[in-house]
Amino acid sequence: ALTNHYANTYLTQAVGTGVRYHSAEMNLMAGLSYQFANLRGDQLLGAGGDISRSFHSLLPNALMLITLPDHKSLRVIYRASTRPPSVTQLQQVVDNSNPLLLSTGNPSLSQSLTHSLAIRYSEASPENASSMFIFLSGTVTDGYIANATFIPARDSLLPGGTLLSPGMQLTTPVNLNGYWNLRSFFTYGFPFTLISSTLNLNTGVTYSRTPGLVNGLGNISNAWSLSEGFVVGSNISENFDFTLAYMGNYTLSRNTLQADANSNYYSHTVTLKWTWTFWEGIVLRNDLNNKYTSGQATGYNQNIILWNISLGKKLFEDQRGEIKVGVADVLGQNNNVSRTITEGYVEDTRNEALTRYFMASFTYTVR
Repeated sequence: ALTNHYANTYLTQAVGTGVRYHSAEMNLMAGLSYQFANLRGDQLLGAGGDISRSFHSLLPNALMLITLPDHKSLRVIYRASTRPPSVTQLQQVVDNSNPLLLSTGNPSLSQSLTHSLAIRYSEASPENASSMFIFLSGTVTDGYIANATFIPARDSLLPGGTLLSPGMQLTTPVNLNGYWNLRSFFTYGFPFTLISSTLNLNTGVTYSRTPGLVNGLGNISNAWSLSEGFVVGSNISENFDFTLAYMGNYTLSRNTLQADANSNYYSHTVTLKWTWTFWEGIVLRNDLNNKYTSGQATGYNQNIILWNISLGKKLFEDQRGEIKVGVADVLGQNNNVSRTITEGYVEDTRNEALTRYFMASFTYTVR
């Protein structure tokens, strides 16, 4: 009953025109295109039927690039784009790979239309070797392909004979308006003369609003994410190089209808890498990473150290060749844990991961 064969074709054709203005300090461009798209789905085997649907879209776009004095620049980009539903989203067949979270497709889906705006400002000072970068972006999507979740109060029999019991969920994709996303990122770099290095400070904030349906009622998932970090990169000598970095992320999600799916989640990664070349081309490399997470389900939080180390020898007069032996995950702590936050549920996943192993390699650089 779960066997199916489905062919999906999405063909787009577009024609457009635009106007451009160019000067020494400014580039301006604006355009408009008409897009015709045809979505065709052929159910060659299994439940469901064929679909054939056409879409007509007007897609504007604009670009502004301003070159300012003293190594400064400002770039603003706007564009509209469409996205078709995927094969999985169209197939009307139940996926029971996760027996508690069943899913099926929706052959009535339409394409979505997204408006995106991005602003980027950068400046650099060669005199004191500093730089600054600011990035802001936002998207609004009409016809966003969201999830409609059905949570049964009693045993329900789905088309095709699949039984849905209390404690299980069935999700089906639907087109909904009201999705939008905001992102910001800032970095500032400057010399860290105390240890002959460069220090980069990073921060970013992200907000997303995702609509959905739960048993036919509208649900809005609001998610906020704050990222903070730094990178110290050395400039001590050609024979010794190191990088020290930290990146932390705190995510908070709240749902208007399903409080059970609310979550607070924190993760960080601390990295220390160094490379030391000594005595006739001997190269020692060391890579330490601390990965920490909290706020996940019991048994899925982690606080591990990934340690990779290798010893190599440069070969030939031009030192283009290198023979190397190394150990990955010396402490045997590697794992693969991830979190997925949707408008209907929060899912923590742990996959099989390759832990400690040894490797010998030969590398030759062509340049």
